[in-house]
Amino acid sequence: MGTLTLACLGAVGLATIAATPAAATTESTSLPTSWAYVDSTTPRTSYVNQAGDLPIGAFTSADGATHVARAFITFDLSRFQASDVLSATFSDDETAVAGCATPRDTQVIRTSAATKPIWNRQPAELSTLPGPAADADCQGSGLTWDAAQAVRDAVAAKAATVTFELRLPAADETNVDLGRRYSSQARLTVRDNKIPSQPGGLFVNGTACTTDSGCSGLLGGGQPAHLYRLTPKSTYPPNLPHRSVQLLVDESLAPAGLDKSRIALTRSPVSIDYFAASEWTDRVPLLVQTAILQSFENSRAVTAIDRESVGLRADFILKTELRHFEAVYDSSEGPPEIWVAVNVRLVNPSSREVVAQTSFERRERASANDVPSIVLAFDEALGGVMKEIVVWTVTNPTLSVKRG
Repeated sequence: MGTLTLACLGAVGLATIAATPAAATTESTSLPTSWAYVDSTTPRTSYVNQAGDLPIGAFTSADGATHVARAFITFDLSRFQASDVLSATFSDDETAVAGCATPRDTQVIRTSAATKPIWNRQPAELSTLPGPAADADCQGSGLTWDAAQAVRDAVAAKAATVTFELRLPAADETNVDLGRRYSSQARLTVRDNKIPSQPGGLFVNGTACTTDSGCSGLLGGGQPAHLYRLTPKSTYPPNLPHRSVQLLVDESLAPAGLDKSRIALTRSPVSIDYFAASEWTDRVPLLVQTAILQSFENSRAVTAIDRESVGLRADFILKTELRHFEAVYDSSEGPPEIWVAVNVRLVNPSSREVVAQTSFERRERASANDVPSIVLAFDEALGGVMKEIVVWTVTNPTLSVKRG
């Protein structure tokens, strides 16, 4: 394979990047693909994907019968088949407990596949996970078990899924004073090294690149992630009207997974990962707020504009909410599609009334599966959304109404 030659800033000579894939560390949190529980009083019935929580241990029903239950939760592992699993945790929340006098002793055990388990035919138990690790609260939320070896073993066996059983030890599971219930929406968090199709193997003047071989400027010299920024929109229709209003732009709302400086990617609808060693120059909500602000300034379509946090008098406040701002890997090969989606509201600051509302989204395929190309696609997608926001705002009839 060939090499790409480029000027090596901060080093003497030229740096060449051999077309050898480099490992990229990502962390992802997945929700279950399915869940089920089995009940000793109905030994031939399988309770799969039932609404509500999962019973663990013993409990007494309204008819006075004593039940013993175990639960099975399954996660997809297909994305980790070409990965080196560095760490993994299984976490879940206790939603109800019979009592807190006895210390928590819920076991999480990796089992064979559980499609439709019944009490009389349960999956084989393979290995018990260390844990739980959590605070002493009872009932507890965010209880975690170390699932690293269990996930490694499943990946090594080329299993497409991994199933975890929740149960109480045999000596305790018939005691109704120790029964518990857990959420069906457990989480599996995996940190792994993947092989991306972006270049690695750096050389300067034919010498392997290390932090002490003159390449520190290219490698970052042990510094944190490479930083990327996005550009505002600067081209608009020639007939764009001018509005004599003062507009304030609020910081964008965003879900926790996007309210970061890390560059998000997804491989499935129920997980979110991040590119390693690459970040935005600011948290995404502030990045988008700045892009909107500068895009309005470039349009020269309103009399005055500023951030809502400065507290100036405003005729309107523009509030935005990020629904999507991620690179979507929708196929096993090829570059991702960038998805930017923003909900926009115009608010009357006096009455706090929403006077207009809409949503915009743009999808842009990256030209290559490397971070610089992906960032350029983000820039293009966000630029398209910024232009639509500016045009929608200044052409909105509400802005043409004279305010007293």
